[in-house]
Amino acid sequence: MGEDPGKTGGRICPETLGHMAQDLVNIVVYQWPIAADIMAGPIAIHLSLRLGLNDGRHDVSNCAGTGSGPDKFPGCRRMRMSITLAFDVYGTLIDTRGVVAALSEIVGDKAGKFAQTWRDKQLEYSFRRGLMRNYENFAVCTGNALDYTCMHYKVSLTKGQKKELLDGYRTLPLFADVKESLTRLRAADFQLYAFSNGRADAVETLLIRGGIRDLFRGIVSVDDLRTFKPDPGVYAYFLSRSGASGLTAWLVSSNPFDVIGAISAGMKAVWVRRSNEVVFDPWEIDPTLTVGSLDEIEARITEYRAKAHPIHTVNTKMPP
Repeated sequence: MGEDPGKTGGRICPETLGHMAQDLVNIVVYQWPIAADIMAGPIAIHLSLRLGLNDGRHDVSNCAGTGSGPDKFPGCRRMRMSITLAFDVYGTLIDTRGVVAALSEIVGDKAGKFAQTWRDKQLEYSFRRGLMRNYENFAVCTGNALDYTCMHYKVSLTKGQKKELLDGYRTLPLFADVKESLTRLRAADFQLYAFSNGRADAVETLLIRGGIRDLFRGIVSVDDLRTFKPDPGVYAYFLSRSGASGLTAWLVSSNPFDVIGAISAGMKAVWVRRSNEVVFDPWEIDPTLTVGSLDEIEARITEYRAKAHPIHTVNTKMPP
């Protein structure tokens, strides 16, 4: 990175210091309930201060070199905090309606409704088990939901058919916008993680099969905590595992309950509205951003950050 101002006596200009101090205050004041799990955020800010680096929110063209006036702060260098994106998997990257084709051979024209009921019950069972502290992993919830759906629609499956449908959940297809969009985000230095209710091995299989595993820095599964989204603990766990803070971490999900859960826990969130028929829950919490496709994310987050943290020009005029 070149000269290390932390080792050469470099200093940081007051405006950068002020912004970073406010970031630290925000973490303590607004995220205290999960502060123990996101110490990576304050530590990162501390290191930035020690290195004399700024967070990219002001024009540092007047903060280079040595001397006085415009050249007073040799420690400043332009640096933006990288953004960490936590991608929900099922329903956001992976199309859970990919089972419809297989279902059509079994239940005919009921396949669409059958698939939706199966998915709805899968999520409901995960919510209920999380609240009851009666944990079984997501695959068990999926199997229980399939059993319920068969009873609801009065469908009898053979053991082979049931196995085929459950195995199908391990080979679900990507949405069409996923691979290209994630590739661009990775190239733009966004830090990508898969963040799922599913077990890590199941998610790993899906990502490898879709040809996108190498785009992610890691997989964070709530199975490690034996609970499910939107338990606030799982979002704190993501921050801890990824080394991000609520200031720089964004959830990306098509599931309103997930978006609301992340924002409630101190993160920002992008709601991916994959259908105009989907309605966001009418609570007091709105998505930070709403997009219709993953290919909108880079531009929308960049625009949001520019508005939230406009670039300022430091006043370098010296008093007479």
